[in-house]
Amino acid sequence: MRRFLDEQRILSSLEHPHIARLYDAGRAADGRPFFVMEYVPGRPIDTYCAAHGLDISERVELFLQVCDAVSHAHQGFVIHRDLKPSNILVTEEGTVKLLDFGIAKLVDPDGASHDTKTGFRMMTLEYAAPEQIRGEVLTTACDVYALGVVLYELLTGSRPVEDHDRALARAFAPRGAPALPRPSTRVAGDDSHPTSRDHRSRTLRGDLDEILLKALHLDVRDRYADVGSFASDVRAYLQGRPVSAQAPSVPYRVRKFVRRRRGEVAVAALVLVAVGVSAMVAWGQSLRATAERDMAVAVSSFLEDLFEAGDPRVGVVRDTTRMVDFLAIAEVRVRDQLAARPRVRARLQLILGTVYRNLSRTDRAVPVLRAAVESHAQGDTEPGAEAIEARRLLGLSLAETGELEEGLSELRAALAEQLLLEGPEAEATARLHESIGRAYAEARQNAEAIPWLERALASRRARQPPEPASLASSLNTLGSALAQEGRPSEAVGFLAEAADVLGGAASLPRGVRQSDEGYSRNNLSQVLMNLGRLDEARIEAERAGALLDSAFTGGNPAKAGNLERRAALLSMKAAPTARERTLADSLFQASLTMQRSLPRSPGGLMYSWNAYGRALRTWSRSEPGGETLDRAIEAFGRSLSEGRLDFGDDHPLVMSVRADLGKTLVEAGRAEEGLAETGPAWALVQRAVPAGHPMTANVVIAHATALIAVGRGGEAAELAARVRPALVEALSEEHPLVGALDEVVADARSPGG
Repeated sequence: MRRFLDEQRILSSLEHPHIARLYDAGRAADGRPFFVMEYVPGRPIDTYCAAHGLDISERVELFLQVCDAVSHAHQGFVIHRDLKPSNILVTEEGTVKLLDFGIAKLVDPDGASHDTKTGFRMMTLEYAAPEQIRGEVLTTACDVYALGVVLYELLTGSRPVEDHDRALARAFAPRGAPALPRPSTRVAGDDSHPTSRDHRSRTLRGDLDEILLKALHLDVRDRYADVGSFASDVRAYLQGRPVSAQAPSVPYRVRKFVRRRRGEVAVAALVLVAVGVSAMVAWGQSLRATAERDMAVAVSSFLEDLFEAGDPRVGVVRDTTRMVDFLAIAEVRVRDQLAARPRVRARLQLILGTVYRNLSRTDRAVPVLRAAVESHAQGDTEPGAEAIEARRLLGLSLAETGELEEGLSELRAALAEQLLLEGPEAEATARLHESIGRAYAEARQNAEAIPWLERALASRRARQPPEPASLASSLNTLGSALAQEGRPSEAVGFLAEAADVLGGAASLPRGVRQSDEGYSRNNLSQVLMNLGRLDEARIEAERAGALLDSAFTGGNPAKAGNLERRAALLSMKAAPTARERTLADSLFQASLTMQRSLPRSPGGLMYSWNAYGRALRTWSRSEPGGETLDRAIEAFGRSLSEGRLDFGDDHPLVMSVRADLGKTLVEAGRAEEGLAETGPAWALVQRAVPAGHPMTANVVIAHATALIAVGRGGEAAELAARVRPALVEALSEEHPLVGALDEVVADARSPGG
């Protein structure tokens, strides 16, 4: 009764377009109290966003209506205390209505609640502020926290704290405890979003990450002072202005200013921000030029300089975020200022698309390359080399972002145009053959990829003298596809030749030669490791590391992968010394640290955590107690989370991690849990991965081990016997994985199996 009367009293004091109104109140004839509220024909805010496919900006704009309502309540000295999506309805017209002030409380003008205790029953723990869970005196900061949880969930599809136990643990954590995971790392797969998970993750990275972490800070003193300040930062983000949650710096504020005023800022000023005063002069001169040719040459020269700055092989990479911000501005200006000059516009759009690809921003490359293809079509001329190249890069970018059929369509169209232009013997034709093969390989359709890649290699070998970079590219791509197809013995020769070609290519720039040879030797070391030729793999991994360290001054995905590879190879020694184990552990940690400092690279963190988990599992077998095995289980869990974030639930790589986790659970005495992981992993991998692939061997061994552990040794032996011939054919009778499979069969046939 008291709660009912409190809500009636509080609602009667609130009048706001985004708060459900109280129309009447009283007692029925039987003495029961009632009140008449505004009927809200709406859905919970999270359901509404999903049903309407709202993008991130639209969700943020909708959220600001909630902030306005809560801020109004605070001005009336009311804190809601139970903000969550089910209490925030949205009508079909897009109007927010805040409901359920049933546990709201009046606060003093200084912001403190009259109540000192809240009680777990009167809150929703996943949305409750830590001080609310602890039963402390409440301020409006508890609603700031709950709003942070709501926005976090709207933007990522998950809550920062997923269940009651974790909410309680965080509430009673000491000051200085680790911050919540950044929203950009927690984006869930969600078909209701109009953009990909990877795109949403990049959008959240930066301002929105910092805004949400500030709103969700464990300590009240480090949160926003009030909902108005929180909303002000959210509005600043939408308007492209600096946000208070970010550490202030001149480059950050200049970047935000340029993005906000892109229509008014002079092009010379943009260039000053991006590349310095000398480039500014060249850009300004190009704009003043009256001849289209002179303007195109000057602007193209500038953007090509930018392209080199974005190619880590040529020199030191500039700040990627700043570079992408600048490119976005340049993209708009090229589109708008050159609307009547399609050929010049197409030239610049091709360069912009190339830069985006060098910065690993394929998602941004696709629309600008599509625009380049359209611009060439408007040029009213027969397709030339640049038009074909734009179509080739568009097709490859589409394939790399999961649009294989559309990508192949563009690539085949480009190949038809190229054959008419230069015939079958030209280098550009070989490049298109290779690109079609790469597109298939991106979709793990390596059987379809290999003939195209062989055709490109044959063409490049026939050219005398062969061009080193192109020849090495063909060798590398074909070798990688063969390895993925379960033909590692064939792959080794191509990868070794690619590394040797690059090592002897004195004509290439030093940075390009070192980085490309480093990539090749990295790939070679992986395949040698898969073949069980561990000593050779260690030599190639060390050589790759030295080359990559010389080529790149800072962090780099290839360097991070090389650190993980060297650590894994050390951990695979038959009897590693204590020093080698310590070194391997430090290399794993360095790889993980570097991966986290870089823009997200699909699979990077998944591979590193998985390799670390395997090493810990191996080391645990020679140690008393289960601490190291527990660390291995944790590492595989982290690997699985990262893999799902990058690839979704049903990808073979993710299933391979599940198999590793399952095998480790079995070793920890948790056989049924282990089988629950290995069973689905084997069900998918046997359909999607060649029978002779090392991944197949690892998953079969894990699943058979789990079957034996639950007393199903006969099934395990039958499974191993069925897979063994293909593995022997692909890997050899002496391969360690074949030996491990034989050990499983022996266990299955033993009396206890």
